[in-house]
Amino acid sequence: DSADSAEKALGLLSELIHSEHAALQADALAFATVINAYSKLADKKKSAKARFEAAERAEEIWWLLVEELEKNNSQAPTGGKNDHGHPLAGDIGPFNAALNAWARSFTADSPHRAEELLYRLLDRDLQKLTQIHPDTVSFNTVMQAWAKAAKVEKTEAPEKAEELLELLKELSTRDDPEMRVHPDVVSYVTVMNAYAVSRRRDSVYHVNRLLHDLLGEGREKYFSDGVKITAAPFTVVLKAASKVSTGSTITSEKNTMVEEDAFGIMEGDIAEESSMSDPYLIALETYSALQSDAYELGVSPDHVLFAAMLDVIGEHTDADSIERRQRIEEIFHDACQAGQVSSLVVRSLQKACPNEDILKELLQLRRSDAVVSIESVNSFPKQWIRFVPPEFRRISTRSEHFRKQSDHYKKRGKDKTSKKGKSGEGKQKRQTKKFIF
Repeated sequence: DSADSAEKALGLLSELIHSEHAALQADALAFATVINAYSKLADKKKSAKARFEAAERAEEIWWLLVEELEKNNSQAPTGGKNDHGHPLAGDIGPFNAALNAWARSFTADSPHRAEELLYRLLDRDLQKLTQIHPDTVSFNTVMQAWAKAAKVEKTEAPEKAEELLELLKELSTRDDPEMRVHPDVVSYVTVMNAYAVSRRRDSVYHVNRLLHDLLGEGREKYFSDGVKITAAPFTVVLKAASKVSTGSTITSEKNTMVEEDAFGIMEGDIAEESSMSDPYLIALETYSALQSDAYELGVSPDHVLFAAMLDVIGEHTDADSIERRQRIEEIFHDACQAGQVSSLVVRSLQKACPNEDILKELLQLRRSDAVVSIESVNSFPKQWIRFVPPEFRRISTRSEHFRKQSDHYKKRGKDKTSKKGKSGEGKQKRQTKKFIF
C-alpha cells in the first residue's frame, strides 16, 4: 500500500536523522525520496481531504529538513555560520518535491499553499540557511498547480499562473546571479494550458497572445539557441479553440469584451481586430504557420496536433458544409503524409466526419468493411503510421473492440428486421384496405 510505504520511508528517515553513526546521516536525497512518496499519495488518494493531508505531510518533511539545518547552524563552532558542506544544504530537490506534492494534490487550497511555500523561499534569511534559491522548475510547478485549478474553478487561476511567469521575467533581469532565474518553454506552455482548460470565452485570445510572446520575447531574451520548441505550444492553441464555439464574444487587444448583435459588431473601430480574436480563425492560422514553418523552428506537427485540429473543425463548422469536408480531407492528408495517423487522429476523425461513407473513403476501407472493425492503426498503410508511438497505435482495447463489433452487427440486424416489419405491415394494410373496399 502506498500509504504504508510512505510511513515506512518516513520511519527510516527518522532513524537516519537520530543516528549517531557518522556513515548513517540523512542527506537531501533521503528527504526528497520520502517527500516524493507523499507526493504520490497526494496524487492517488480519492478524497480531497486525504490528498490535502498527504501534501501537507510532504511540506512538513521539508520543514523538518530546515529544522535540521537550523540545529546544525546553531551548533556550528564558527559563530553561527552554516557549514556549506552539510549534506542537507544546497540541494533544491526536496523543496521542489514539496511543491510538486501540492501541485499534484488537486484541492481548492493546493495552488495557494504551493505559492505560499514558493514565496517563503524567496526570503533572504531562509535562502542563506538552506543555500538554495527557487529555480525555474519551482515556478513551473506552482504554475502547474494553478493550471489544474483552472479546470474546475471559475477563478483567476490563469491570471495567477501568468503573474508567476511575469515574476520569472522580472527575476531574469536581477543583477545578483544567485537570484537570477528565467522562464523556459515549459513556463509559457503551462500558463497557456491554464487559460486553455479554463474554457473561458477569451481563453483562445490569451493562449494565442502567449504563443506569440513565446515566439517573440521568449526566444529573444530567455532561451538559448540550443532550446528546442516543439509542437506543444501550437497544440495548446488548437485545444483551446476546440473547447469554445465561435460565438458572439470578441476580445480586443485591451482585453475588453464586445458583444455582437444581429447587425454586426457594435464597436466598429475593433472590427479589424475581431478576426484575430475568433477562435476558429486563430486555429487555422496557427495550424498553417506550423505547417509552413513560418517561424523557422524546424518543427513539424505531431499526431496530437493533427487530432486537435480535427477537433477544431468538428466544433466550428457545420456537419454538412463543404468546408468541413474539405478541411477534414486536407488535415487527414497532412497527417498521412507526415506518418502521424495515430489512434488519437482516428478518433478525432470519426467525430468530425459528417457520415460513415466519408470516413470509410478517407480510411480507404471497402464499403463492406465496418469502421468498428479497426482495432489498431497497424492495419493502415505503413507510410501513414511510420512515426506513431507504440502507445498510440491501438484504437481500442480488445474487449472494447469486440463489444463495438457486437453492437454494430446487432444494430444492423435490428435495422433489417425493422425494415422487413415495416414492409410486411404495409402490405397487410394494403391488402386489408382492398378487402374492405
